[in-house]
Amino acid sequence: MNPRIKKSICLVFLSWVCFGAVQAAQVDLGFTLGEVKGASGILSGTAVRLGTFTGYDDTQITTFFSGKDYTTLSGLFNSFTNVDNPQILGTDSAGQYYGSFDTGSTGAGVRLFAWFYNTSTPSGSAKWAIVSGGGTGANENTFNPYWLSVASTAVDVNVIEAATIYSKIYASSGMDVKLLSTTVADPEGAYLLIPEPSSVGLIFVGLASLLFARTRKKTAIHGQDCSGF
Repeated sequence: MNPRIKKSICLVFLSWVCFGAVQAAQVDLGFTLGEVKGASGILSGTAVRLGTFTGYDDTQITTFFSGKDYTTLSGLFNSFTNVDNPQILGTDSAGQYYGSFDTGSTGAGVRLFAWFYNTSTPSGSAKWAIVSGGGTGANENTFNPYWLSVASTAVDVNVIEAATIYSKIYASSGMDVKLLSTTVADPEGAYLLIPEPSSVGLIFVGLASLLFARTRKKTAIHGQDCSGF
């Protein structure tokens, strides 16, 4: 190969590496105004993913997720590459998370979703919750616009604080996954509760025991009242 042509190719490649890669948009995802909890306490070392869903648009809202199991949703999820902190929930005692992601070729205005797990790796057998911004009804697209992607060539960093009242759960592994308000760090903070599977049974057992105890107590009281007449 002609040395001059070879040199030109090298310069083009280096230009793409040095300048083209830098142009990729970046999103910083944080859960710093609240905490992520599991049934046994604050979660740490568990998986967190940020990305988009193929075929989703905001006219569908949560109906997009209706009837779709984990395998289907996982197949439609386009996970961004983590470019800073590991994609696991931080190990600090506050149960907080912060990570940076490269949005790749994603265009502007696409809704971003954060996928939290209670295990160290994404799994259908784990407890999980898919979170994004938005209000309800007509306000769906007006709250927390940072959940919408910027142009892929944007050089500024889009910062998302997931632990706010403007975030909500779009889909989860069960009815026991909740996004609740709290005052842990901020009046608008929230914590994501992802109970372990066994916790649901324990809750029902506890409620059943309480109901049974109250029924027995009421029966005993009624029996005493009747014997007094």
